[in-house]
Amino acid sequence: MALSGIFVEDIAAGAEHTLALTSMGDVWGWGVNSEGQIGLGHTLLVKEPQLISHLSNKQIKQVSSKFSLS
Repeated sequence: MALSGIFVEDIAAGAEHTLALTSMGDVWGWGVNSEGQIGLGHTLLVKEPQLISHLSNKQIKQVSSKFSLS
């Protein structure tokens, strides 16, 4: 599993996707990505956590996600 053995400091859930921030400052995302909400540059379903590489080395401190049914 992608996040096995990695300490997750913060997690945020949208309606059908999830973002996780690790203790190393990396952001990972997975779930329904039909509008590109995970930030991977595509709109495909993401079944396993994927590193959002363009957020690396940005000193991310917190993740958040909008939950909306509309």
